[in-house]
Amino acid sequence: MLFNTAYIISYLPNDSLKARRLEIHNKQVDYWLAKGLNVLVYAQGYQQDDFRKDVQYIVNTRGETDRPGPARNVLLRAFYDSDEDFCLLMDNDIVLYEGEKYCDSDNLVQILKDIPLESLEGVDVFEPLNPTQTPFSAFYAEKKDVLANNLIFKRRPNISGCCLFIRNFKKFGEEPFFYNDWFDEKTGKVIMGEDVAFGLNLTKKGKGVYSLMNAVRKDMGWTSSSWCKSPEIRKQSFETLKAILPTLGVGTKNGNLDWAGFADRYKIPRQVLAPKKKSASILDMM
Repeated sequence: MLFNTAYIISYLPNDSLKARRLEIHNKQVDYWLAKGLNVLVYAQGYQQDDFRKDVQYIVNTRGETDRPGPARNVLLRAFYDSDEDFCLLMDNDIVLYEGEKYCDSDNLVQILKDIPLESLEGVDVFEPLNPTQTPFSAFYAEKKDVLANNLIFKRRPNISGCCLFIRNFKKFGEEPFFYNDWFDEKTGKVIMGEDVAFGLNLTKKGKGVYSLMNAVRKDMGWTSSSWCKSPEIRKQSFETLKAILPTLGVGTKNGNLDWAGFADRYKIPRQVLAPKKKSASILDMM
């Protein structure tokens, strides 16, 4: 399939975090360039010395910083106007873990470049496995033979926005999907969850939203967030989101949010297997 570009939203705060955030972001850019992708960054808060010659930029020159949802939409518009089949849309601190332990993470870009688009029928948006939420070592051992020959997609309507592969709906004659802008109207501060709402909206429209089990996400800047500056703030943000989700149609079961029931309601298959070239998989060489 046609897949050539990593799209990254990048905000550099004018505070003590800036140097660390820029260092992490440059490591990220180096990583994805080395994997053979072009990099397009939506840059906010940048000074002249922050730009790189090997990266393309869309620069916010308005003076008012876009929150995550609208920032992602800037890049989505650029992607939907391209001829690419899928894009990779990320925050400015995301790579994949490296090494044989992490299945196809090292080779994922090439696998996706080689795979026929029709193999991903029914898979419209997917994220790499989040190791903080999904254990993987036992799964990789148990499913070694299946993983050697296939990409395994597990249904996940509650995706995170920090690292997503997104189909070019516009290219194939469909209405494109964008993010909502979630914020407190009194303070203007970000309300967590516009990325989850994105996945829920896709699911409601019958689009397949999945976690890719073959690759493992690495959040290099988890402890250096420009908007969530403490564990307490992050915890409170999660609690606020949990209170909002029932208004978006997510029910509960045994006291927990019923994600499976939500996806079943819209007839999203629980799993999709996409055949891949065997030579591209690390596990084939084990």
